[in-house]
Formats: sequence, C-alpha cells, structure tokens
Amino acid sequence: EAGNQWGSMYDVTDENTFVYHISQLPAPDTTPPVLVEVTPPEGDVELAHDATFVWTVQASDENLYELEVDHNIADLPEFSVYASEEDPYGGQGSAFAEAGVTVTYNADAQKWTIDFGKAVTDKIVAKGGITFYLVIKDEAGNQWGSMYDVTDENTFKYTVTQAAPLVSTYEFEYTLPGKVIAGEEYTVPVTIKPETVGDFGYDSVRFNV
Repeated sequence: EAGNQWGSMYDVTDENTFVYHISQLPAPDTTPPVLVEVTPPEGDVELAHDATFVWTVQASDENLYELEVDHNIADLPEFSVYASEEDPYGGQGSAFAEAGVTVTYNADAQKWTIDFGKAVTDKIVAKGGITFYLVIKDEAGNQWGSMYDVTDENTFKYTVTQAAPLVSTYEFEYTLPGKVIAGEEYTVPVTIKPETVGDFGYDSVRFNV
C-alpha cells in the first residue's frame, strides 16, 4: 500500500520469471478387452487316435496382458498365459513343460494357441471332456469375464472323444503247384502284404508252419 515493490516489469530478471511447460496425461484406459474367437467352437470334439487337444483363444485390446483359464477337472491345475511371444508362460515354462503343455502367442493376431499334449489330453478324454472358464485382462487392470460371476459368455464346454487306432490287416499270397506227389519236396513262395493299411501294424513277422 506504500508503493514499495519486489520485481519489475521494466527490468525483468530470472528471479521474477517463471516458465512452465504444460502437458496433460492421457485419459485412463477403462476399456476392457474383447473376446474375438475360440477354436474349436464348444461342443463335440473327436480327436484322431494320435492327436492332442489344441485350443486357441483370440482377443483384442490395445494393452492385452493375460488370459486366465479355469476348468472343471480337479486334478489339473488352473493356469494363466500372457500376451508375450517371448514368454507366454509368464516365467512358468518349466511347469508347463513338465505337464507336456505348449503355448504360443501371436502378437499380430493377439491369439494364444495351447496344445495340451498327450498326458493332459488323455485325462480330458478319460473325463469325457472339459469345461473352460475364461478371464481376459489388460495392463490397466480392465478385464473381460469373471471367475466369481461366471456366465455362459465366458464358459466353454467340450465333449472330447478320441478314435481308437485302426489296426492294419494282412493277407497271404501264394500259388500251389498244380500237382503234388507224396514224398516230393516243393518250394511255394509266400508273400504277406497289407490288406488294409491302418494306423499301426507289424514291422516284422515270424511264421511257425
């Protein structure tokens, strides 16, 4: 009020100058992931005798992070896989390898491919099938589906059977002499060959005549 002042507009100094660079944080990500496709579609699955159960899950999100999988077979562990081509196992690769399960992730398609391997496939077939429950999460914590409020939308039920291997059958091919005389020796070439070629057969045989 007496007219004294600090600083001057006519003799500006660093002391009375304040420079700010203003930026604004992006809006928080509140968009949950989207489930694009699951294959095979739920229902009946018949595997070839030597096939394993292979399951794919494709999602969509700008910051996709995790696929959490639960199921209805008590002696198989629940698991999560991750949106990483380098390590879809999330550091648990040895546990998956021990179970014979392999997982790959395609970042361009945002798709997981899970091959359950022979041991787990055998358990699924023995149980008559499997039901999966899915939750998909992104890096911001948004998620599609819930393990606490399971709905038909995030439940996938399969009846899984496996064809028995087809066994090859065989036939003999030979020509008998037109006339056989007692006490004489005859050489009769005999060929064994496949009659029907199946999934497995004999590598070698021995005949007792």
